[in-house]
Amino acid sequence: MNRRLKLFAPAFLAVLALAAASASAAGAFAQFGAETYPASISGEQTESFKFESEIGTVVCKGASFSGSLSGASSQLSLAPTFKECTTSGTAVTVESGGCSLLSHEAKEVGEKEFESTVDVSCAGGGAIKVHLLLGCQVTFAAQVNLSDIHWNIDLSIPPRLELVSQIAKLQGKLEDTPGKKCLLGNKTVTFSAGGKASIGARDINFKPTGMFLK
Repeated sequence: MNRRLKLFAPAFLAVLALAAASASAAGAFAQFGAETYPASISGEQTESFKFESEIGTVVCKGASFSGSLSGASSQLSLAPTFKECTTSGTAVTVESGGCSLLSHEAKEVGEKEFESTVDVSCAGGGAIKVHLLLGCQVTFAAQVNLSDIHWNIDLSIPPRLELVSQIAKLQGKLEDTPGKKCLLGNKTVTFSAGGKASIGARDINFKPTGMFLK
């Protein structure tokens, strides 16, 4: 190697290292976390959750979510509970069936705003079931890489996260309710699911603690 190349080699290697670091940072996903661990995660809706499709809309006024964190993670699993649900003004039931919403691959898309994909993750072959009218029910089995969930950082004291659900192309199976015949037939129906919730954390002593996404 001549003298000129020897002089420029360190600078060239530094540029390569900086480029590699930048590429790595650009491809990194944000981490969900809390100020103390272990942390229990819970939240209540701030805007009604809706399941919408060509066969109608189910509105739930009492959605809540729960989960936990043992450390910062690129994934956050929240088990939903849906209450006070109606369709066309008539009360219906939505069963969670041991399923959770698993948010992952969160990326920053604006100031204090993130976007993540979400899986419907169900233990033991469970499914979310929406009991409708006319002898029908809709079953949502496990599904992956749905889009999308938005997260906003709420700088209250302690800090919380705002979940904004805008899930598109949620696949549901319209089928007979046990003991009844579904008058709408049996088929696959595409739903969208949307709503808002405020998500916070508590420490081992059940005291509120801050949440973050970064």
